[in-house]
Amino acid sequence: MKENGSVQTVTVPASIGRVELAWTSDGGRVRLVGISLSEGLARPPRCKSLGTARVPRAIRRMAAVIQDGLGDIPGRITDGLVDWGMFAGFQGKVYEAVRRIPRGKVSSYGDIARHAGSPQAARAVGHAMAVNPFPLLIPCHRVVRADGSLGGFAAGLSIKERLLKLEGVMMNADSRIRRDDFWS
Repeated sequence: MKENGSVQTVTVPASIGRVELAWTSDGGRVRLVGISLSEGLARPPRCKSLGTARVPRAIRRMAAVIQDGLGDIPGRITDGLVDWGMFAGFQGKVYEAVRRIPRGKVSSYGDIARHAGSPQAARAVGHAMAVNPFPLLIPCHRVVRADGSLGGFAAGLSIKERLLKLEGVMMNADSRIRRDDFWS
């Protein structure tokens, strides 16, 4: 665990690489402030802190879900950790739409723009995905191009592909998502 001012972090090893959880604690109330994903395995000494009393129980539970194979994290992590009200306007609508994409399905940037009430704003959806502070809770890996190609992903396309495969999303021989795995 690292402390950076009032923000604390812990790195959790996962099947997709490293997952870093960042949180603040104010008067005993724990708020998740970010999740970052990266390639490679976490070093064991940083992970041992998960057993200490300094890591809040809610963060330890989230780490256990991550280490358990990621599962359906948006469905298993309580909303109490995140202040969803901090996302307003179009960005909030985009994140809400992305959170509704079922596990094992994908949606296009254009479809998410439509769900957010701005059908012509597919590029703005891409920007919202690029700055998503909670990539496992707002599953932006489930947002792909309309042609089924992966598009982008801040943590790298190999992690996006691994996350989709973990959820059972199938790709064709040309590395595109099958049409029947789309949700709209």
